Amino acid sequence: MARPTVKDLLDLKGKRKIVLVSAFDYWTAHACESAGIDMLVTWADTLEHMKIVLERVRSGAPNTFIGAGIPQNYAYVSESNTLNAAMIATGLGADAIYCSGLEMEKCKALGKQKIPYVGHVGYLPVRNTWFGGPRAVGKTWKEALQVYNSVLAYQEAGAIAVEVECVPFKVAAEITRHTDILTFSMGSGPDCDGQFLFDCDILLA
Repeated sequence: MARPTVKDLLDLKGKRKIVLVSAFDYWTAHACESAGIDMLVTWADTLEHMKIVLERVRSGAPNTFIGAGIPQNYAYVSESNTLNAAMIATGLGADAIYCSGLEMEKCKALGKQKIPYVGHVGYLPVRNTWFGGPRAVGKTWKEALQVYNSVLAYQEAGAIAVEVECVPFKVAAEITRHTDILTFSMGSGPDCDGQFLFDCDILLA
């Protein structure tokens, strides 16, 4: 089985659902690849932690698409740090960069360099205090329009996909139908292009 490319994933839009699972170690990654999971997602607190996690996950799943979260305390500080962290991640086997709360100008820098990345809309845990705590985002028409416009901004800035978190399922479905990039649901209903699941939830199911 050959490792999927960005084009392979984009070609699945509207054809079948994509499954994403978080993974941080060899055995979880190996089990996910054996089960046919489409994409693994990792994240880390530091560059050194990112290197360790990516090496373990890639060794466990050599033929699975990996989206790597880059450490905020380094990568989010400046555009050069963003690009440096992304280059390190891709050099270690990541196929895309997973961004949550990264300033749009820095996202544009990734897009300009043709580094595949995934944005994040709706509820952002890294910006929890600005939402007044965890909650659904997009229940009013103004918020729904803001979420849609955010997805369009990511699309324009070169993202290959967005995670759609805690957005009403009808809003997420409409956004999915009216955008070209992939949408990954995190508590946003069944009609996005893919479903993002945590490894611990699968193991407990």
